[in-house]
Amino acid sequence: MSFSSLQSFLQKTFTSKLKPPPTTSKTIQTSLSSLLLSLPLAIYLHDKLYTTVTIVGSSMEPTLHDGDVLLIRRSDAFFLKIHRRHQNNSTTTPEEEEEEEDDNDVQHETSKIQKTDAMVGKFPSRFLSTPPLVLRGDVVVYQDGTTSFPNRWNVKRVIGLGGQRVRTAKQYHTFQSIPLYSLWVEGDNTHNSHDSNTTGPISKKSIVGVAEYIIWPPSRAWGGGNGDGSSRFFWRDVERIQPLPGRAWWA
Repeated sequence: MSFSSLQSFLQKTFTSKLKPPPTTSKTIQTSLSSLLLSLPLAIYLHDKLYTTVTIVGSSMEPTLHDGDVLLIRRSDAFFLKIHRRHQNNSTTTPEEEEEEEDDNDVQHETSKIQKTDAMVGKFPSRFLSTPPLVLRGDVVVYQDGTTSFPNRWNVKRVIGLGGQRVRTAKQYHTFQSIPLYSLWVEGDNTHNSHDSNTTGPISKKSIVGVAEYIIWPPSRAWGGGNGDGSSRFFWRDVERIQPLPGRAWWA
């Protein structure tokens, strides 16, 4: 082999090693394409299945604190919680009686959804647009709907369902009927809460979703489980607390 041939061989060998891999640009293009393709799906899931909300104020203390970030379930399409954690405020009500009340609530609310589907001619499952099933004790997020804050989201606990009669919180001797497809909601901090005791029942059409987990800050979301040493997920559950006996009943 001549010197010129050897020089040419060495130049080609080292030059090829210094060049970037031919797949680098393709990898970047593939990653960008995947990101662009997944973006509409992520937006759709955010709008239809889950979203987040940040607590502002003290109306839901001591359950939720100012600054807590919650994961909100907007649909029951694939993520319906079969087992719901709840806490009973009364030590005299048997657990079986409480579960029976939940079953009655589920039957009433499910029948309403089925009737609505029949009226509008929709398939009962409604695929990804199935609204979340709301029961007494759930923490819900809903649009304010007032003229002052039409787009503000509020976070309150459900005390009564549409078709029930409710005993108001500020004057327990006062009763009010809840219209169908409406909810009676109150803050856990009754001394500092703007809720149904002031504005009346809210429409179920205003419901954004049901609060499932506290996901931020870490001191609130992790490490503490659910306060009883157990956890169904690595985030803390938003506790479902049944209203006191006699607060709401089926008319």
